[in-house]
Amino acid sequence: MTKTTSKSKTTTKLPTLNDGSIKLTIKINKDKIKSAYGKVIVESAKHVEIKGFRKGKAPIKMVEASLDKSKIYSRVIEMVVPPEYSKALQKGKYRPLIEPNLTPLKMEEGKNWEFQIETAQAPEVKIGDYKKYVKSALTLARKKHSTKNQVPEKNDHYELNAVLDAILKNAQVTPAKILIEHEAGAMIKKLESQLAPLKLKLDDYLKSIKKTKEELQKEYFTTAQNNIRLEFALKEIVEVENPAITDDEIKKANPPQGQESYVHYLLQKQKILDILVQL
Repeated sequence: MTKTTSKSKTTTKLPTLNDGSIKLTIKINKDKIKSAYGKVIVESAKHVEIKGFRKGKAPIKMVEASLDKSKIYSRVIEMVVPPEYSKALQKGKYRPLIEPNLTPLKMEEGKNWEFQIETAQAPEVKIGDYKKYVKSALTLARKKHSTKNQVPEKNDHYELNAVLDAILKNAQVTPAKILIEHEAGAMIKKLESQLAPLKLKLDDYLKSIKKTKEELQKEYFTTAQNNIRLEFALKEIVEVENPAITDDEIKKANPPQGQESYVHYLLQKQKILDILVQL
């Protein structure tokens, strides 16, 4: 008799998906810096008033001495970094979604400069068999709902919530931390603008709800993370299904000029959700 040996079970590890992080190091030649510096001084000379000279007529050396060096270099950075950043994006074929964070690495006077730039583009997304897991989630949600409510309530969105929860739970997508922080920061700024008409500062509002700023940031980070994950997953489903949108539908939506493509996507997304809810 031949003896059979049982194979040991192995755990399949899911591949790590690209989170869309972009980290670049750009170098600025000292000659470009010197040229930009000179242009800043010349431009400033037109507006600087120095005693004993008519406006715009003071010697360049005196103008330079009267200016705040930190402000001069801030303007120089604005002149020399964007072109090099643009070149780096084109070379790497990157498509950033947010403004970059800029960190100086080397900024010695008279030498080449070096900066680290961090931003993010769309992460890699795996949606899996979304119709299968959405249908399963809907079946369970309908069963629970029918047990609780014999008569369906008007405007009850439990099915839509079940769809969104299923996608969020099953889709594989990990956005870059900087993208989540950017979104969470925007949410906090929106809250501050909402509090402004009430003449209420954020710190006072947090005291009233008994939360620290760190707790609010953590809460908003989690919310932003889920919102971004869900949006990218839905976008992937839209791209897979590519539901047709007519010109009449776009016209009826009355998009602002230049926003036609975005409105077209929103209409597609709504159609997808309508389809999934009916599974």
